[in-house]
Amino acid sequence: MVTQGARLAAGVSLLLGIGLTALVASSDLLPGEAATLRFVIRWFDPWLSPVSDVLDETFTDLSASVVFVLLVPVVWGLWGRWAAAVFIAAGAATSLARLGSLVDRPRPDGSLAWSEVASGPGGYPSGHVVYFVLVFGSMALFAASDDRRRLRAVAWLCVAMVIAVGPARLVALDHWPADVIGAYLLAFPVLVVVAHLGHHLPRWWSGRPRPSMDDEAPSPVGRRSRESVAPSADRENRA
Repeated sequence: MVTQGARLAAGVSLLLGIGLTALVASSDLLPGEAATLRFVIRWFDPWLSPVSDVLDETFTDLSASVVFVLLVPVVWGLWGRWAAAVFIAAGAATSLARLGSLVDRPRPDGSLAWSEVASGPGGYPSGHVVYFVLVFGSMALFAASDDRRRLRAVAWLCVAMVIAVGPARLVALDHWPADVIGAYLLAFPVLVVVAHLGHHLPRWWSGRPRPSMDDEAPSPVGRRSRESVAPSADRENRA
């Protein structure tokens, strides 16, 4: 269930994302971006360079779509058709990354100086960050809401991937810091919407009235694991 605090955080994130987008569109390199990029490269390059290499090789425009298509039946098998439907909606929302064509920023060069010539993948916001927040962030929500403890590790793995992808894009010199920060700010509200859909979509589809706070229906995420336990409990009671 999406809490009031999560809704508030999503609203603040959206406003900050819109403000940063307007600022980036009206200027070149923002104050502090070059210094932040140097700091990230200096302290995190040894750990994140392998991650950035994997991202460059694995998550191209084509392969990212293939990975997403392969994940859909996995989500369906683990958490059911409603989770799969919400997951597909999250994947469709990755089109947010196309905002990069509206705010065309050049990719950083080796000297970390601003250039008017865009070289290689770049732009605002970072497409990789948007993709990871919505795709793997959704999987983290599904796994965290599941009763099966072995799937909690999946949630933590997905969260780690979402956190690491931003700095990894900076270490690879694929984006400026504002590109990455903007991607997180704009994608997070969409992820909150995904969580809201995951909780309410089955009820909306069936047309059931809204439950009270005391007997509110559980989210479809994790319901499959609870239903699988119910038959065995019934058998024990009859015995």
